[in-house]
Amino acid sequence: MPYSFLIVAICIIDQAVKIAVERNISLLQDIPVIGEYVSLTYVKNYGAAFGMLESQTILLSAVAGAVFLLAWFYRRQLRQYPKMLQMGIAFTLGGALGNFIDRIRLGYVIDYIDLHFWPVFNIADIMITVGAFWIVIGYLLANREHNKVHDDSGDEVVMIREETEEEQG
Repeated sequence: MPYSFLIVAICIIDQAVKIAVERNISLLQDIPVIGEYVSLTYVKNYGAAFGMLESQTILLSAVAGAVFLLAWFYRRQLRQYPKMLQMGIAFTLGGALGNFIDRIRLGYVIDYIDLHFWPVFNIADIMITVGAFWIVIGYLLANREHNKVHDDSGDEVVMIREETEEEQG
C-alpha cells in the first residue's frame, strides 16, 4: 500500500487519543469544549456506526479483517489510481484499523466527540468518512480521465454517445 505510513499514523493518533480519554474521562462524563456545541463525552460503542449491529464484535472484526486483506492483496494495483483515491483508502484503512484495535482489545469502540445533535464518534470515524468521500471523488476523477478522447491533433474531445434504435426500445 503506497500510503502505509498514513494508515499507521492515523491509527497511532486515534489510539493515543482514545487511551487519553479512557484514562482521564469518566464514562458518560460530559466536558464542554466549544460551549454547548461540542463536548468530550466518553462512550462505549458496542456496535458499528451509530450503534448499528450492536454486540456483533466478531462480525465487525471479520469484515474489517477482510477489508485489510483485500487492500493488501490489491496494493500494487492501487498505485495506478489517482493520489486522492489512494489517500482515501489510506484514511479509511487507518480509521478502520483504529476501531478494529478497540474491538479486539476491549470488545467495544471508544467514542468521545459529542456534537449533541449527532451520535458520539471518534477520530477513526472521521477518517473513515473523509476517506470514503475521497475514494468516491478519486474514482470519479479516474473514470473521467479514462473516458477522455483526443482527436488527431491531440486536443481533448468530449464524446457524446447517441443511443441506437436497438438501445432506445
